[in-house]
Amino acid sequence: AAARGSTAVIEVLCRNGADPNLREHRYVHSAFLDWTPLHYAARQGHKETVAALLRLGAEPRARDSHTGETSEEMARDAE
Repeated sequence: AAARGSTAVIEVLCRNGADPNLREHRYVHSAFLDWTPLHYAARQGHKETVAALLRLGAEPRARDSHTGETSEEMARDAE
């Protein structure tokens, strides 16, 4: 939902117990990614979704274990 900018879905999920800081663990091109929903929303430039996630308690300083980027750094790269 975060990667697609589905702000309303994110809000419903978080208000019903979803953790906005839960990391997705997967491998992409031999690199381990552990992005949070905030990383996904920021990387795709979904500003409204980013704002909602921050309101709902997402941690803006969480770093991707592969690149070390925070969601804020990803958002700057997406501009």
